[in-house]
Amino acid sequence: MNVHRTILVVLSLLLFSACVQARTWTVQLNGSGDYTDIQAAVDGCAVGDTVLVGPGRYDVFHPHDPGGNPDSFQAIVGVSVDSLTIRGMDRDGVIIGPIDRVTEKTDWLGIATSLSTTWIVIENLTIENVPTRGAHLYPSGRVADCSVRNIYTGILFERGINAVVEGCLLEYSGIRTTSSGGVKATIRNCEFTGPGAGVHISGHPNAEVYDCVFSDCLVAVNGLANSNISVHDCIVTGGNIGVAIDNLGAGSGVIYNCTITGQNRNSIYIGLSDLSGYGNNLQSAGAYTIGGNNFSASFHGNHILKGTVGLIELHFYHLADMGLDFTNNWWGIADADSIADWIHDGSDDPDIQALVRYEPFADGPVSTEQKGFGDMKRLFR
Repeated sequence: MNVHRTILVVLSLLLFSACVQARTWTVQLNGSGDYTDIQAAVDGCAVGDTVLVGPGRYDVFHPHDPGGNPDSFQAIVGVSVDSLTIRGMDRDGVIIGPIDRVTEKTDWLGIATSLSTTWIVIENLTIENVPTRGAHLYPSGRVADCSVRNIYTGILFERGINAVVEGCLLEYSGIRTTSSGGVKATIRNCEFTGPGAGVHISGHPNAEVYDCVFSDCLVAVNGLANSNISVHDCIVTGGNIGVAIDNLGAGSGVIYNCTITGQNRNSIYIGLSDLSGYGNNLQSAGAYTIGGNNFSASFHGNHILKGTVGLIELHFYHLADMGLDFTNNWWGIADADSIADWIHDGSDDPDIQALVRYEPFADGPVSTEQKGFGDMKRLFR
C-alpha cells in the first residue's frame, strides 16, 4: 500500500510540476501585458509556454540564427524554445509584418523556428508583407486560423515531419513543405486566392489536401520529388494547372470528389507518377483537360469534359505502356469516335508508346456523390 501511495504522490507531483511550468504570457503594445514585444516574450518562455498576443502591428525585425549561421537571418519572431504556442487575441487585429510589401530584402522572415525545435503552434493572427517567408518552421508544427497575405511562400515547413495547416486564408501566398521521409503533411479547410503559389509538397510520402478552395493560383496543388498526395473535396477554379503530380520519379496522386475547372493549361497534369481517383468534375479552359507524360492511371467515375481542343493529351511517352485506364467516365458525349478524336495518344503519334483506354464510358452524367464503385458501374456501357 505504501508503495502504491508513493507512486501516486510522485505522479501527482510530476503532473503539478508540468502544470506549473507551462505558463501563458501576454504581449500588449500599450504596456498592459507582461511584454510589449513578441520577441522579448518568446525569449522569456520555457518549453510548453503560450504567448498570447494583443492587437496591433508587430514589424520590428531581430537577428535570428536557425542553427549554425549567426546573423544570417532576420525575423520578427525567432523561436528557439520548443513546443511553444503563439496565439493572437484577434485574427485580423494581430498583424505580424510591415504595413507595405518589402521586396529588396532576402532571408527576412515573419515567424521562424530553429533547428533545435521540434514543434510549434501558431494560431489566430495575420502575417503579411514579409520579404521572404511568412512562417518558416523546422520541422513540425500547426498553423491554424491565420491569414497570410502578400508573401509568395507564406508558410514553409522545411524538412517537415508533421506539418498541419488548417482554417487559414492565404491571399497571394502559398504553402510549401519539404521532406526526405517525413510522416505527414495535412492542409485542410483553407482558402487560397490570387496568383499565389498554392500548395507545393516535395518529397513527402504522405500528404493530404482536403476541404480547400483555390482561386486563380498558378498551380493549386503540386506534388514533387516522390511525393504521395491525396487531394479530395476541393474546389479549384482558374489558374494555370489545378493539380500537378510531377514527381520525375516514383510518386502518386489520388484525387477524388473535387471540382477543378477553368485552368489555362490543364485541370490535372501528371508526370512520371500514378493517378487514381473518382467523383471529380474536370474541365480545363486550356487546350486539354488532362495532360501528362510517362504516367499510369486508374481513374474512373469522373466527369472529364473537353477543353478548347480535347480531353487528354500525352505530351510524350517513351516508357513501356504503364497502363492508362480511364474507363467508366463521362466525357460530355456518348460517342466513341468523338471521344477518340479528343484524346491525343499513340494512335495519333507513333512516337507516343501508349494508348488511353476510355471504353466502356458513361452514357450520361454520373452522380459525383460518394458511393461504391460497384454502384456506379451499372451506369456505364
